[in-house]
Amino acid sequence: MRSRWLVACLVTLLGAAARAGDEPAGLPPTAGDPLAAPFFQPGPEPTAARAGPATKLPLLLRSCEQFFTPCADEPGCPLEGATWLTTELLIGKARAPSLVPVVTTGPAAAGVFAGGIGQPGSVNLFGGGRVLRDWRAGLRVETGMWFDRDRTLGIGARVYSLFSAREELVGRPDALTVVNVPNVVAGTPIGTIQFPAFVGFPGLTTGNVAATVTSTFTGGDLVLRHLLTGSERGRLELLVGYRHMFLRDQFGLSFDATVLGIDPSVAPRLAGRDQLRTRNNFSGAQLGLHAETGGTRFVIEGHLSAAPGVTVGDVDYTRQRSVGLGVPGAPTPIAVGLLALGVDVLTALQIAAAANQVPFGTATVRNELTYFGLVGEGGLRAKWLVTDHVRVTGGYSFVYWNNVRRAPDMYTNAIALTPRAVEFTTHLFNFGLEVRY
Repeated sequence: MRSRWLVACLVTLLGAAARAGDEPAGLPPTAGDPLAAPFFQPGPEPTAARAGPATKLPLLLRSCEQFFTPCADEPGCPLEGATWLTTELLIGKARAPSLVPVVTTGPAAAGVFAGGIGQPGSVNLFGGGRVLRDWRAGLRVETGMWFDRDRTLGIGARVYSLFSAREELVGRPDALTVVNVPNVVAGTPIGTIQFPAFVGFPGLTTGNVAATVTSTFTGGDLVLRHLLTGSERGRLELLVGYRHMFLRDQFGLSFDATVLGIDPSVAPRLAGRDQLRTRNNFSGAQLGLHAETGGTRFVIEGHLSAAPGVTVGDVDYTRQRSVGLGVPGAPTPIAVGLLALGVDVLTALQIAAAANQVPFGTATVRNELTYFGLVGEGGLRAKWLVTDHVRVTGGYSFVYWNNVRRAPDMYTNAIALTPRAVEFTTHLFNFGLEVRY
């Protein structure tokens, strides 16, 4: 700021300094009749007036700088660096939810037990452990400003997100591989029973299967920052504000199996489709501390906060199993047979369509629960000054959130879901730029 004013002052005063060196030194004293003397006799010249241009210029520049920069300590002067904007790339990893075995395989010699959950030789093709375990990218944007020159009161806001994570299995088994979609029925007189849905079994069935699981996480906060104590060695600030978090998980499964050795247009078929979505929204008051220390070019920051509040978690689950004859959406051979028996066209088409897909084991679950929520965060960040207004940032932060409902953890291969709320945590590494102005 001082250098800009100095350059402007230099351009303005160069001409004045040159002209000052060419001006006469003043009227000489008049001897003789005092009435001949002017009414205002010039006195002794100032040092700058008597000096040459080379001597006057530093004096003028010093006066110019003092003229423009005293407001650096006055209330009316603009705040240098009082507003900031930070954009950072996140590399994060969230707690991986658990998913029961959804698609399995096993030796055909095991017969109806091939690929059964817990059976010898069974291998999980999708599910059967933690999912969404990989690191993924994200983005965090932070902005704020100080209200006073001593930076005792300010406001800050953040928005951050981990980009969607996804795992999927899409396949059509060959003639030599067993591919099973386990189906579980609980609460029978003899206990829990497994029913296989063989999407692929050598010489018996063929079909296709698709399973996916996705997750999205976002958050943000708005805080007032108040200086508790500060010195040349660092600062300690109090953070008070509002925090919001959002987590969405989705699980999907679809399969279709057709008996081999029969015309596909009339062959018996088994199909299924599961869709499970969970959403969690947290709102709460936030209280925390922010500390920083360092020198002019290198600063280390640390923060720690806790936000008690409420988490609203909703679940939307649909499940359908169906049996039928022929290819889905193509009931023509059945309709032709009915017409040959004298059934009218409309009735024949309705019967054929119904025969093509007869649902059983259908379920729909929709509910919303409210939990006590607690979100905690802590982290460290280093900043290195590149220019007067730009800093490079890098650091690590950790986020904890209790009582969230997650789709993979709730799915059970059955009509019923597991009523479960679990903890959610993230590890975030950040790299970015901060601009102050």
